Amino acid sequence: MVHFGKKARHQPRPRTVQHVEVLQTMLQRLVRDYSWIHLGVGLFGNFCFVVGSVLFFKTFDSFYTLGVWLFLVGSTGMFLGSLGELAKSLYERREKGAVAR
Repeated sequence: MVHFGKKARHQPRPRTVQHVEVLQTMLQRLVRDYSWIHLGVGLFGNFCFVVGSVLFFKTFDSFYTLGVWLFLVGSTGMFLGSLGELAKSLYERREKGAVAR
């Protein structure tokens, strides 16, 4: 908004915008500074995925349900670990672009 002849007063940001900025800052810190978390989640997911896959063999027929759950938990862990790595890469690329400007 343009005000002629008057000093423009600083309008405070709406609370929702402030909350979004705080959440974004927290998420950036989690992704960048604690990259070992998504690495650990991914490794745990890989381990569960492999164990769950082995439990699908006929030899372990009595553990079939456990194998399904481990397979599902492992797949989810691997997916979340990959999302964390993707977010980290995107934040790093954006920071490099901001520094270059």
